[in-house]
Amino acid sequence: MKELVTIEFERLLGGQLKTTPLVKTQGLSFMLLGLYNLYECDYNGSRFILMCHKKKAVYTPGAVSAHMAQIQAATGLQAVFATTEMPSYKRARFLEKHIPFIIPGKQMYLPFAGLLLTESDSPTPKKFDSLGNLAQILILAKLMKRFADLLSIGTACSMFQYSRISVIRAFDELEHFQLARRCPATKHLEFIADNGKLWKKALPLLHNPQRRIIGLEKIPQGLSVYESGINALSKHSMLSPDPQMEYAVEAKAFNKLGIKPECPIEDAPVLIELWSYAPAIIRGNSIDPFSLYLTLKDNPDDRVQIALETMLKEFL
Repeated sequence: MKELVTIEFERLLGGQLKTTPLVKTQGLSFMLLGLYNLYECDYNGSRFILMCHKKKAVYTPGAVSAHMAQIQAATGLQAVFATTEMPSYKRARFLEKHIPFIIPGKQMYLPFAGLLLTESDSPTPKKFDSLGNLAQILILAKLMKRFADLLSIGTACSMFQYSRISVIRAFDELEHFQLARRCPATKHLEFIADNGKLWKKALPLLHNPQRRIIGLEKIPQGLSVYESGINALSKHSMLSPDPQMEYAVEAKAFNKLGIKPECPIEDAPVLIELWSYAPAIIRGNSIDPFSLYLTLKDNPDDRVQIALETMLKEFL
């Protein structure tokens, strides 16, 4: 069965699945070892244990889930159940319980990787109304040349500290809106080559990361903030800085401190913008110009609009 799973895995996902018999079986019961042939697998750096079901053994979703927990405790790796046959009612139960499984030629369900492939050999259709935070971050990072032309799931996970499932969803969103495509062989993401065209096509889908603004007497101790608003824009243009200081911070980081607004916005010495994602996630030490543009693009001041266009020309 291992060979069938390997062929199916590589046919549907591309790349190479490396499998070796599991040698370190300490912590696994003799009963479990009698029910499955176990293999340690590596696919593009992602490791898991393949549990190939022996034909004569009876299995239930509850039992398989318990066996997976035992394997994960012993190896530290996610386990995937594999069998040649599974009736549809039982598949539904596996799906309900989020139990990873592979049935060569029929179905592959890997919830830890965000995958559900069926008999049609294609992902279940997904509909998206807008871009999520991570998809937007990936676009802006591409515009800032943070990564090479091809972006792997692993690179995106490590670079932006999002889960594998979140990255896969972001890739799906970008493909759905035809802003990027996956390479058939490697499943790496490739964006529209021309940054100007990418920005123009993506702009109607991009959202303002600024949720709201609050006024404070001073910057809270221990909170990492980044210069934003007019003062940040003045660094990229001839626009004069604003005497009222304005900074950005991720909303969830601010909310953890339990601080409440102290001053009316118009009188506050310090304004704090609460963002839906980390303001410096793309650039590292400051707000990226494209996120800054999104926070100010609706400002009615003509001087601000001219400054924004000047900034865009610099980075596009």
